[in-house]
Amino acid sequence: MKKSLLKIISLLLIIAAGGLVLWLINKNFPATGQLEIEAVLGQDQPIISRLGPDPRLKLGNDYQIVLDSPVYFDLRSPRWFDQARIELIYKEGGRKLEYLAGRVGPEWQYNPQAATVITDLEDGWKKAVFDFDLNTLYEEKNVKRFLISTQGEIRQELYLKPIKVILKR
Repeated sequence: MKKSLLKIISLLLIIAAGGLVLWLINKNFPATGQLEIEAVLGQDQPIISRLGPDPRLKLGNDYQIVLDSPVYFDLRSPRWFDQARIELIYKEGGRKLEYLAGRVGPEWQYNPQAATVITDLEDGWKKAVFDFDLNTLYEEKNVKRFLISTQGEIRQELYLKPIKVILKR
């Protein structure tokens, strides 16, 4: 009786370990060929950092308020992803979104890109989509930095919902 119980427990542990391995493989090598990440407002995550620096930002209910330009975030992507699609959902409160730039060299070397697509959403919100080739960006310890540039006067604001990044092979 004890031997059969031990065999059943062993079998269950082996199945659980196999399931865990398959789950981890799917997380790192998604079957769809892409990985979607959504930032959490004001919090660093393993793959995407929070927006910074703090004096240029303020947290709202479900958005961040950009008070000054530029603001930036870091992306730590697995090396087997070559492309990144970055989606910004924003609302202009006097301050306008100029561009999103990927860091291409040390210090302040950035390659500004205009949005590929800008879509009007409801209540004055807009969605801007930017496409980047990750192989052309400067990388320091597997960290790629992106800069969001806005244009406006003091006390003008840009409202920004959580950033969404879609990594593709």
